[in-house]
Amino acid sequence: MVSMSPQEMKNFAESIAPKVADPDDDDQANSNLFNRPADRTGDPRDMKPSFDLYKVDYRWVEKETSKRELKGAYVALKEDGAFPDLLAAVVKKLKSIDPRFKTSDDFNKYTLADEHEANADVNAFLADMDKSDKVIRGESAGAGAKRTSGAIFDEKVSTARSEPT
Repeated sequence: MVSMSPQEMKNFAESIAPKVADPDDDDQANSNLFNRPADRTGDPRDMKPSFDLYKVDYRWVEKETSKRELKGAYVALKEDGAFPDLLAAVVKKLKSIDPRFKTSDDFNKYTLADEHEANADVNAFLADMDKSDKVIRGESAGAGAKRTSGAIFDEKVSTARSEPT
Protein backbone atom coordinates (compact mmCIF):
# COMPACT_ATOMS: atom_id res chain seq x y z
CA MET A 1 0.00 0.00 0.00
CA VAL A 2 1.19 3.50 -0.85
CA SER A 3 1.13 6.09 1.88
CA MET A 4 -0.08 9.54 0.86
CA SER A 5 -0.68 12.72 2.75
CA PRO A 6 -4.27 13.97 2.90
CA GLN A 7 -3.42 16.78 0.45
CA GLU A 8 -1.85 14.32 -2.01
CA MET A 9 -4.93 12.08 -1.76
CA LYS A 10 -7.20 15.05 -2.45
CA ASN A 11 -5.12 16.09 -5.48
CA PHE A 12 -5.14 12.54 -6.80
CA ALA A 13 -8.89 12.19 -6.33
CA GLU A 14 -9.48 15.47 -8.16
CA SER A 15 -7.23 14.43 -11.02
CA ILE A 16 -9.10 11.17 -11.69
CA ALA A 17 -12.60 12.41 -10.97
CA PRO A 18 -14.75 12.89 -14.07
CA LYS A 19 -15.26 16.50 -14.99
CA VAL A 20 -18.90 17.53 -15.00
CA ALA A 21 -19.50 20.17 -17.64
CA ASP A 22 -22.37 22.60 -17.81
CA PRO A 23 -24.42 21.38 -20.80
CA ASP A 24 -25.16 24.99 -21.74
CA ASP A 25 -21.53 26.07 -21.64
CA ASP A 26 -19.45 25.81 -24.80
CA ASP A 27 -16.15 27.14 -23.53
CA GLN A 28 -14.22 23.90 -23.90
CA ALA A 29 -11.23 24.15 -26.19
CA ASN A 30 -12.10 20.91 -27.96
CA SER A 31 -15.69 21.75 -28.80
CA ASN A 32 -16.33 20.70 -32.35
CA LEU A 33 -19.31 22.45 -33.87
CA PHE A 34 -18.47 21.00 -37.25
CA ASN A 35 -17.91 17.40 -38.19
CA ARG A 36 -14.35 18.00 -39.31
CA PRO A 37 -11.08 16.32 -38.66
CA ALA A 38 -8.66 18.25 -36.48
CA ASP A 39 -6.28 18.93 -39.36
CA ARG A 40 -9.12 20.09 -41.69
CA THR A 41 -7.98 17.96 -44.59
CA GLY A 42 -10.15 16.91 -47.47
CA ASP A 43 -12.66 18.67 -49.65
CA PRO A 44 -14.47 21.41 -47.72
CA ARG A 45 -17.67 20.62 -49.61
CA ASP A 46 -17.74 17.20 -47.95
CA MET A 47 -17.65 18.72 -44.46
CA LYS A 48 -21.18 19.24 -43.22
CA PRO A 49 -21.82 21.63 -40.34
CA SER A 50 -23.44 20.05 -37.30
CA PHE A 51 -25.32 23.30 -36.72
CA ASP A 52 -28.43 23.91 -38.81
CA LEU A 53 -28.02 27.43 -40.14
CA TYR A 54 -31.48 27.38 -41.70
CA LYS A 55 -33.20 27.65 -38.32
CA VAL A 56 -31.45 30.94 -37.47
CA ASP A 57 -33.50 34.06 -38.00
CA TYR A 58 -34.19 37.19 -35.98
CA ARG A 59 -37.14 35.66 -34.12
CA TRP A 60 -35.05 32.60 -33.19
CA VAL A 61 -32.26 34.86 -31.90
CA GLU A 62 -34.70 36.86 -29.74
CA LYS A 63 -36.11 33.83 -27.95
CA GLU A 64 -32.93 31.68 -27.76
CA THR A 65 -31.29 31.52 -24.30
CA SER A 66 -28.74 28.73 -24.80
CA LYS A 67 -25.16 29.93 -25.06
CA ARG A 68 -24.19 26.75 -26.87
CA GLU A 69 -26.82 27.24 -29.57
CA LEU A 70 -25.99 30.92 -30.00
CA LYS A 71 -22.28 30.18 -30.22
CA GLY A 72 -22.99 27.52 -32.82
CA ALA A 73 -25.03 30.05 -34.79
CA TYR A 74 -22.20 32.58 -34.42
CA VAL A 75 -19.59 30.16 -35.79
CA ALA A 76 -21.84 29.04 -38.65
CA LEU A 77 -22.79 32.62 -39.60
CA LYS A 78 -19.18 33.78 -39.33
CA GLU A 79 -18.04 30.96 -41.61
CA ASP A 80 -20.89 31.54 -44.05
CA GLY A 81 -20.27 35.30 -44.17
CA ALA A 82 -23.51 36.06 -46.04
CA PHE A 83 -25.62 37.53 -43.22
CA PRO A 84 -23.70 40.29 -41.40
CA ASP A 85 -26.81 41.84 -39.80
CA LEU A 86 -28.00 38.50 -38.45
CA LEU A 87 -24.47 37.82 -37.19
CA ALA A 88 -24.53 41.18 -35.37
CA ALA A 89 -27.86 40.25 -33.76
CA VAL A 90 -26.41 36.90 -32.60
CA VAL A 91 -23.34 38.64 -31.16
CA LYS A 92 -25.51 41.19 -29.34
CA LYS A 93 -27.68 38.42 -27.83
CA LEU A 94 -24.63 36.36 -26.88
CA LYS A 95 -23.02 39.32 -25.13
CA SER A 96 -26.22 39.98 -23.20
CA ILE A 97 -26.32 36.35 -22.01
CA ASP A 98 -22.56 35.85 -21.57
CA PRO A 99 -20.65 39.07 -20.83
CA ARG A 100 -17.35 37.15 -21.12
CA PHE A 101 -18.00 36.38 -24.79
CA LYS A 102 -15.51 38.23 -27.00
CA THR A 103 -15.14 38.43 -30.74
CA SER A 104 -11.97 39.31 -32.64
CA ASP A 105 -13.38 42.81 -33.18
CA ASP A 106 -13.44 43.38 -29.40
CA PHE A 107 -9.65 43.11 -29.30
CA ASN A 108 -8.97 45.47 -32.21
CA LYS A 109 -10.47 48.64 -30.78
CA TYR A 110 -8.07 51.47 -30.23
CA THR A 111 -8.45 55.21 -30.15
CA LEU A 112 -6.55 57.98 -31.88
CA ALA A 113 -4.88 58.78 -28.54
CA ASP A 114 -3.62 55.17 -28.35
CA GLU A 115 -2.17 55.50 -31.83
CA HIS A 116 -0.41 58.77 -30.98
CA GLU A 117 1.00 57.25 -27.79
CA ALA A 118 2.33 54.22 -29.68
CA ASN A 119 3.87 56.46 -32.36
CA ALA A 120 5.52 58.61 -29.68
CA ASP A 121 7.01 55.49 -28.04
CA VAL A 122 8.39 54.22 -31.35
CA ASN A 123 9.81 57.63 -32.27
CA ALA A 124 11.47 57.96 -28.84
CA PHE A 125 13.02 54.52 -29.25
CA LEU A 126 14.31 55.39 -32.73
CA ALA A 127 15.78 58.68 -31.46
CA ASP A 128 17.58 56.82 -28.65
CA MET A 129 18.94 54.27 -31.12
CA ASP A 130 20.11 57.06 -33.46
CA LYS A 131 21.87 58.76 -30.55
CA SER A 132 23.52 55.48 -29.49
CA ASP A 133 24.54 54.79 -33.08
CA LYS A 134 26.21 58.20 -33.34
CA VAL A 135 28.11 57.58 -30.07
CA ILE A 136 29.31 54.19 -31.31
CA ARG A 137 30.41 55.68 -34.64
CA GLY A 138 32.15 58.56 -32.88
CA GLU A 139 29.89 61.22 -34.38
CA SER A 140 28.62 62.60 -31.09
CA ALA A 141 28.95 66.32 -30.38
CA GLY A 142 31.38 65.67 -27.53
CA ALA A 143 33.84 63.81 -29.73
CA GLY A 144 34.72 66.90 -31.77
CA ALA A 145 36.13 65.38 -34.94
CA LYS A 146 34.80 62.36 -36.72
CA ARG A 147 36.85 59.26 -36.01
CA THR A 148 37.52 56.42 -38.38
CA SER A 149 35.75 53.11 -37.90
CA GLY A 150 39.02 51.55 -36.75
CA ALA A 151 39.11 53.98 -33.84
CA ILE A 152 36.18 52.19 -32.22
CA PHE A 153 38.43 49.20 -31.60
CA ASP A 154 41.42 51.26 -30.51
CA GLU A 155 42.53 50.26 -26.99
CA LYS A 156 43.07 53.82 -25.80
CA VAL A 157 39.60 54.93 -26.89
CA SER A 158 37.79 51.90 -25.47
CA THR A 159 39.57 52.11 -22.10
CA ALA A 160 38.89 55.81 -21.89
CA ARG A 161 35.16 55.19 -22.28
CA SER A 162 35.07 52.43 -19.67
CA GLU A 163 36.50 54.62 -16.90
CA PRO A 164 33.89 56.39 -14.77
CA THR A 165 33.84 60.16 -15.11
